[in-house]
Amino acid sequence: MLIRISPLLLCLLASYSHGQDDIFELSIEQLSQLEVSVASMVQESILDAPASVNRVGREQWQLQGARRVGDALENVPSLVTLSSWGGAQVHNIRGYASELSVRGLASSLEDVPLNSFAYSSAAYDKPNLQLGLLQDIEIIRGPGSTLYGTDAFQGVMAYHLRHAAQIGNELQLSMADPQYEGADFYSARQYGNLSVDVGAAYQHQHNQHLNFYYQDPLSGDTEYGERANQFENASVYVSSRYDASFGSLRFGVYQDDYRAENFSGLGRQFFIKLPAVFQLQSPDMEQDLDHSDQVSHFWMTYLNFEKQLADIRLNLKTYYWQSEQGWMFDNSRYPDSLTTLGNTTLPCKANAQSANPNPLICAHELFQYVANERSGVSATLSGQNQLFLRQWVMGLGMDLMGVDDGVFIRRDASGQELEHTESEYDGKKRRVQYGFFQGRSSVSTNSEINYGMRYDEYDDIGGHSSPRLAYIYALNDAARIKLLYGHAFRAPSAIEIYGSGSVLGNSTLKAETIDSYEVVYQQFNASLQFDLTLYYNAWHDAITLVPVGGTNNQYQNNDENRAHGVEISLTKQQASTTFSGMLSYGRSENIEQDYNYRASPAWMMNFAVQQLFAPQRLTAGISTRIMLDYDQQDYLSGTEAHAANNYWRVDIFSRWQINRAQQLRVQVKNLFDRDNELPALYNAPDALAEVSRSVQLDWQLEF
Repeated sequence: MLIRISPLLLCLLASYSHGQDDIFELSIEQLSQLEVSVASMVQESILDAPASVNRVGREQWQLQGARRVGDALENVPSLVTLSSWGGAQVHNIRGYASELSVRGLASSLEDVPLNSFAYSSAAYDKPNLQLGLLQDIEIIRGPGSTLYGTDAFQGVMAYHLRHAAQIGNELQLSMADPQYEGADFYSARQYGNLSVDVGAAYQHQHNQHLNFYYQDPLSGDTEYGERANQFENASVYVSSRYDASFGSLRFGVYQDDYRAENFSGLGRQFFIKLPAVFQLQSPDMEQDLDHSDQVSHFWMTYLNFEKQLADIRLNLKTYYWQSEQGWMFDNSRYPDSLTTLGNTTLPCKANAQSANPNPLICAHELFQYVANERSGVSATLSGQNQLFLRQWVMGLGMDLMGVDDGVFIRRDASGQELEHTESEYDGKKRRVQYGFFQGRSSVSTNSEINYGMRYDEYDDIGGHSSPRLAYIYALNDAARIKLLYGHAFRAPSAIEIYGSGSVLGNSTLKAETIDSYEVVYQQFNASLQFDLTLYYNAWHDAITLVPVGGTNNQYQNNDENRAHGVEISLTKQQASTTFSGMLSYGRSENIEQDYNYRASPAWMMNFAVQQLFAPQRLTAGISTRIMLDYDQQDYLSGTEAHAANNYWRVDIFSRWQINRAQQLRVQVKNLFDRDNELPALYNAPDALAEVSRSVQLDWQLEF
């Protein structure tokens, strides 16, 4: 069992909940008034937010039996979640799906930025922020660099831990077939002016026995392998808030341990050029062992101070976190030799430093380890109704990030080390200083503009400015038309600049940028919530991973990309019945190389009907998810991906409120047991199969 929880957190767990309104008992009008802060750093309704924003609440994902974040986000327009190495979930927004989709999404937990310097992502070293500890997730679909700086390129994901207004405890147990179990505990306590929240969660997904096919590189025959998609995850947090006359203090600690086995592996990405040089029928060099394992550990702490100064609110924040993450790849299927097209046979390499022109190292296991850390301080001021500003926020801050350790280890079947190499980015550091301002001003009695600018100064790549502009016109109290523009950037990561193993460094890389334009219509009233968004964006100087010979790849600024699409969301309430639906269409393409990003489904649709039965103790519903027009793999130059089968899944879900303290939830996913598949990243040899029909039971107790 994977548990490495600190003694401090275990002690705090021993003594400590719950009491918030059920989102399914709120009217559509009340739902529309739920506030978000991700778009402006101040609380505001979604109707007035100067960005395309979604808020996904705990009660929503509980009712539908979501296990991981990707399950909870299925109703967000233009968002698809794919699986990467070690079971990391890649949340792709508005196209451009590829093996690099882990980058370009800024993630935060309790307003602490989570993206690492090594990979410009939070997905790899924090692969599973457990839903059992979260209250909600706020999402920006589109750029957010004006507030969040680098990585807020295609979107922002802001995770919030559970915090309750009333004291109490909650326990939830989950079981499912195929084999899965989970448990989470939450407690809230009040001691005078001090409130304390404690949470712990555990998940264990056993072997899922998912088949995949590949083409034998020597014979060309179609063969089959199996992936387990097995993981185990333990997490715990403690947060506290102290309110006094001098202000409010918030302090928290969060810790997570994760282990995964037999998820998709290296794929064809690093072998794609081999058949052009050697007598090979395919680049599927991993064969039936195209697997990746992972072990990761993450902990963070944060301290916030807030004080109201007349009409201005002051917020001071500091944070620190560390992560350790290791991948394991089984390369034991590598052949002992390769024969060139000119009939010269070359034995396998003894190690990466060998001068042998055969690019493959003799059969071995590869362990890749990296340790990241990040810290920061910031000061933010916000206010409203001053001078010509209806609302404003400004801030200054500094982030320090670095790679504490990075290593490659290769071992043969006997366990002997073939290679033990420090990564090129081992010990590299980065400092970022920034300042930003965002304001909102009235243009007329029923219209306003929202504008902002952020400047980031990097000690390694220079500075970058990120402007934003929004015009919001109120047709009436319940309807808005929005015109949105945003510019965002992503600074190259440590691995992109310095390289790693067979990935060559590139010190000339510059930040990639994106310009986004949106037209939005929103209407909320007592029984209807409707959103319509048209978007277009242009991605410049894209950093892409390019095969450059042998098994080597290099990150380069060499592509111009475009994407456009339409997004529609609707929720209609009729007495005790709720109808909801989402439809999005999008196309993204590489202009220079003339290809579409076909790992992004062009069409995504969700529809659901939910009924609350008298005397309001039973809720039941049915939902369907449809994805059309996409390929089995992401695009890689020189390969031709196969079209995937259309994705269609029907789920049923129910919740029985046994009494005030207990509820029982039952969900059946993939009711008709369809063989659905999702795109595989790193150009893996086959699409990623989804689990067949699954039945899940959740029991919840408040005490």
